[in-house]
Amino acid sequence: MFKTKGIYFLVGIKLPQDDVSIVEESMKELEGLVKTAGGEVVGSLIQNRQHIDPAYYIGKGKVEEIDFLFDRTENQESALVFNASLSPAQVRNVQEVLDCRVITRTELILDIFALHARSQIARLQVETAQLSYLLPRLMGQGVSMSRTGGGIGTRGPGETKLETDRRKINNRISILKKELKHLEKSSLERRKSRSDVFKVAIAGYTNAGKSSLSTRLIGEELLIADQLFSTVDTTTRKLKLGGVPAVLTDTVGFIRDIPHELVESFKSTLAETAYADLVIHLVDLSSPFFEEKKKTAEILLEEIEVKAPILLIFNKLDLVETQTILDAKVTYPQAVFLSAKNSDGIVELQEYLKVKALDFIGLKNADTPIWYQ
Repeated sequence: MFKTKGIYFLVGIKLPQDDVSIVEESMKELEGLVKTAGGEVVGSLIQNRQHIDPAYYIGKGKVEEIDFLFDRTENQESALVFNASLSPAQVRNVQEVLDCRVITRTELILDIFALHARSQIARLQVETAQLSYLLPRLMGQGVSMSRTGGGIGTRGPGETKLETDRRKINNRISILKKELKHLEKSSLERRKSRSDVFKVAIAGYTNAGKSSLSTRLIGEELLIADQLFSTVDTTTRKLKLGGVPAVLTDTVGFIRDIPHELVESFKSTLAETAYADLVIHLVDLSSPFFEEKKKTAEILLEEIEVKAPILLIFNKLDLVETQTILDAKVTYPQAVFLSAKNSDGIVELQEYLKVKALDFIGLKNADTPIWYQ
């Protein structure tokens, strides 16, 4: 478990095929994840390598260099945070050299989700993902003790602690999945009850401004924080569209290299997006890497099999230079451009949603905005 109090040293790697700017941005994102979890980053390092070291990921020499750079004391929580998923052997080897904990990017994201999960279904989903990630990574002396074979002296002493732990985790995962299945059934019933309601879902890369946009559209205050994964719960509220019954769902944010365990566990939550009648794909245009983040979200939307029309919206125009906006409008002529912070473009978006809602219930609106036609 990631312990928020303490100091952390970040480690990344750049392979020949990697873009250096994207690697640096990924490391900044990793720092943001640590800060979101409440930790303090005291240093970072990116190593250029031709290939990943099978034993230490970054090579034993670089691990020894970090041992010198990372100033840590016995009475303070400290750990090395890798911007990747390491094998159990790599984690063990690095820990033996540094004598401190090693945390992977996946573990960090899982712990942040656990920290911010509020609803029962979100907590169950996070625990399922954590245990699914932990199960194949259990280590211990029980591995050798549990081997069995033919002949006297080869049968072993019986079930080891490692085997017991695995059995307990598997049992717990089974219980969690049964509880989730029950809750998912209730969610499905709620979706069926809203079959005549126009359903809009907001999806996108984390920190793109989904909660801010939701607040503008529904007129209610939601949690808005300038940090990654400020909320991992799905919120659905009534959407006022001139008398047309509609709801707006704000989903959990996406991120690059999102743990597979999380995608699997959160499929019931993400189903709110998959079953929407319109999906708003929100992109932070102020990010220098908005194209890459946009593609990351598109891949995940495809993975959860979104079939509804997708409206691409570029947000945070208040933080973007005019030329960047003009270039984006040329590249994406069908997209909507707005600033949820200062409400620029919100009225036009509300009119667009109203037209789509009227179309949904089989009506025509004579006052269709020109930019919608």
